[in-house]
Amino acid sequence: MLLSMEEERKLGLRIRTIRRAKDITQKQLAERTGLDQSQISKIERGEAGCSVEGLIRIARVLGVSFAELMGETVREPGEVYQSATNPRAAILADYQAPAGLRDLAQDKALVEALQITPEEWRALASLKPPAPLSKEGYVQVLFALRSGRKDEVSAA
Repeated sequence: MLLSMEEERKLGLRIRTIRRAKDITQKQLAERTGLDQSQISKIERGEAGCSVEGLIRIARVLGVSFAELMGETVREPGEVYQSATNPRAAILADYQAPAGLRDLAQDKALVEALQITPEEWRALASLKPPAPLSKEGYVQVLFALRSGRKDEVSAA
């Protein structure tokens, strides 16, 4: 398939975010599609293309339409691939989510250490800061949310 470098980069980002949201490794995706793991890695980095047949297999394994994989499906702002029952996965799958929030969601060790609840993920995802926040900025906001909640409980 003939795509520009920018289109390949965006396609790779979509594949990676959907794959991570579904908790599928590159190795698993390669095994399920019959593609080589190194090719999956290069596709995700936008360094290699893929045949239409390969992209169709990737879309099937990831549980999305070919059109959505190619970025042709129009989504409303805030609409995500996963249901609200797993907000972290939804953030990982939403390539339009703020970079700092996606970085936080991708940091499994930090997420496990912080024990972020679904309610807290939804609160972080709902923020509309005046300037982009880094991963560390979202952690600070999380601490502020938790601090505010403790104040509410102690005041009751």
